[in-house]
Amino acid sequence: MGSQNQSCGTLPCSGSTSNTSVVTSVGGYTIKYGGTSGPNDYSIVSTRFNNDLLSTCSSWVANLAYYASTYRGTGLSWIGHIGTEAHNRCSWHQHCKAWDLNHIRFSNGTYLDFVRPSESWNSSSRAERRLYWAIDASLQRYFNATIDAPSDPTDHDNHIHVDKSCGSVAAPYHPWLSYSDDTKFIQYLCNDFNSAGIDTDGYWGNDTQAAWTSLLSALDMSCINPLTSAASWKTFLGYIMRHGLANRSAGYWDYICSEVQ
Repeated sequence: MGSQNQSCGTLPCSGSTSNTSVVTSVGGYTIKYGGTSGPNDYSIVSTRFNNDLLSTCSSWVANLAYYASTYRGTGLSWIGHIGTEAHNRCSWHQHCKAWDLNHIRFSNGTYLDFVRPSESWNSSSRAERRLYWAIDASLQRYFNATIDAPSDPTDHDNHIHVDKSCGSVAAPYHPWLSYSDDTKFIQYLCNDFNSAGIDTDGYWGNDTQAAWTSLLSALDMSCINPLTSAASWKTFLGYIMRHGLANRSAGYWDYICSEVQ
């Protein structure tokens, strides 16, 4: 499974609340629980976080707020979720080291709700799909373990799971002609930001390679390979965030190859 989209590590089977804090905000932004009955069905509820997870989440939300302000022209208002705890089976949730997000609300009243309309990642609205990939990309910059809808459409079509099981963010897994959740993620990006029209089947074949090359060319990123290092991958994800938050096709903002040292 892909390194970006698959939870990893040895799952603990007994819960623990050590090194945790109970909070109602992350990084200064209110978090609201709910959403099952609609995009306004959220309320402030105290939530327990492992402190290491909380620190990473705070860094993530600060970065997202900056990108939203700069490229969407609006700040963040609050974050919707369905909790950190809540599982009886072996899970990082039992140690409050995992978080399930399902809503991003911006200061201008616009939002991305993963629940309604359902399957925002596969919505008929390209703008909504682009916004989903922007949020997905923002999480992948901070969490090595993210489980999104393309990697698990059965159980994660209405939220994105992140956890602290894998350590530092790494370059994605993308073997030639082998199945990978990371490959599927890239295929969706090629389609929604560069109109590639390829299958989103998770196989890295000739069509995917051509679409990937074209996407990098549109972003003026042909001088680097985002798939070879965590730093380059994060840079690429940052450009996806820009274009997704602003609903732009790839190339509205260009990576300046001539400035690469």
